[in-house]
Amino acid sequence: MERRTLLPTMPRLAALLAVSLSVALAVPLGARAQAGLVSTLGISRNFAAPLDASGTALWGTPLLSVTRDDGATWRQAALDSLRIGRYRVLSLDADGPTVWAGLYTFLDTGIDAIDRIRDAGFAVTTDNGATFRRLPPLLDRTTDTVVVYGNSRIVTRIVTSVDTDRGLARSFGIAYDPDSAAVWVAGGYLGLRRSLDGGATWERIVLPPDNLDEIRPEGVYAFRLGPKTAGFPLGHFNHDVGAVLVDGRGIVWAGSARGLNRSLDYGASWRRFQPTGSAAALPSSFVGVLREQYADDPTRSAVWIATYQNPEVADAGRDGLVVTADGGQTFRQALSGETVFDLAFDGATVYAGTARGLLASTDGGTTWSRRRDLCDPGEGTAACRPDRPVYAVAVTGAGTTSATLWAGTADGLFESRDGGASWTVNRAVAGLTTTQGQRTTTVETFAYPNPFSPAGDRVVRVRFDATGSGAYTVRVFDFAMRLVRTLDADRTTGTAHEVLWDGTDADGLRVPNGPYFYTAEGEGRSVRGKILVVD
Repeated sequence: MERRTLLPTMPRLAALLAVSLSVALAVPLGARAQAGLVSTLGISRNFAAPLDASGTALWGTPLLSVTRDDGATWRQAALDSLRIGRYRVLSLDADGPTVWAGLYTFLDTGIDAIDRIRDAGFAVTTDNGATFRRLPPLLDRTTDTVVVYGNSRIVTRIVTSVDTDRGLARSFGIAYDPDSAAVWVAGGYLGLRRSLDGGATWERIVLPPDNLDEIRPEGVYAFRLGPKTAGFPLGHFNHDVGAVLVDGRGIVWAGSARGLNRSLDYGASWRRFQPTGSAAALPSSFVGVLREQYADDPTRSAVWIATYQNPEVADAGRDGLVVTADGGQTFRQALSGETVFDLAFDGATVYAGTARGLLASTDGGTTWSRRRDLCDPGEGTAACRPDRPVYAVAVTGAGTTSATLWAGTADGLFESRDGGASWTVNRAVAGLTTTQGQRTTTVETFAYPNPFSPAGDRVVRVRFDATGSGAYTVRVFDFAMRLVRTLDADRTTGTAHEVLWDGTDADGLRVPNGPYFYTAEGEGRSVRGKILVVD
């Protein structure tokens, strides 16, 4: 995210040098810089998250794509593992020519055919995507057992590949600070890490233990550094870090499973904020999202904090949203009971992507309005959802008359040129012909998503090959081959065509779970496929 330079670089670097933290691990820079971006037909996946805007450029979607012309054209990072979909983007920070993306992949455990998530390191560009380089995951060495923190020697928990294989140690959040060129990573079980040399080496940042609200280098401490686990019972939930932000004042914020941590001296000393039961405090101790809203007066820029219920404590608290406009001196709850996945800003307008849709506020979070149903008029009302979850939100061209609002959902990337009054959708629509290596496969029809959840997905799209210019009829049958629903397709234009089904029968009733078969007939030909309905 773009930031204004509010503190000169040298004072911030001086703060870096003032604290003595031992380097906890070193990772090689890896392969040479690789080719940058390649043109694509659209977004890489229909699950369009995460997103981050830098000026008029929108970066995001799971395979690291970018558009600089409001979705007219798309390009994707030309890293082999991203292009074939092996790796995906979990966290993202785009700031001018520099983009950091935290990657993950699926690990097949071989146990009950369950996939787990594994950390896959980073993809980095410092030249606006002209070239990228890959950095490996952050793993500790067997000798990284102690961190020197001021007057104290803090014993640490070593994070190994077992933690990354379990999805517990990965880059849940990234903050690139252009003023110091430092990169901060909220790494879950890795805790909070920082690199001052572009990822060549990383250091642990010491946060307060669960029983202390403040730590300073001049103090003397004997706590353990690491998340509380069965194998590390003396650890602390506050060392399980899921969000990080460096704001325009130079304040570093780190959200954990046990509070909101703030550093006024760039990571040397910390104060931790926790719920108090008051409306002027956090709704919960589990902090998952940190975003900054810039103001014309830099000292009035606001930091927004999303919290989630915390099952690790007796009073789990609640999902919600809180804001501070004075660097943490005071807090104000802006949403209560809403699960907020992401935030974006256009001047004074705050957009919140939530589990129940896209919300907006123009008065600092005092009142909120729900933006119009996310649907493209060209798809008809069947695809409209008043409560479609919005997992990512961004604004390109913020502060200008040509600003574009983006909402990432599980069923496409929606864009609005009028602040959410109307929408168009970008989708990654797979073709009927696919190529993998030297093998090319062509099918006549398929349906997606499949399996299909009428409650969750709302519609399933039946895609088929229309070879001529004529009308097609799609019929849906149950397992006993009884006709359930007839769908009329528009006249085709000699290419692949798509018809939507909302999972209801001819009487408008929701069909039971189970397998369904469909035929698409027209121009003297018929193609067949299968849909599995699950809810």
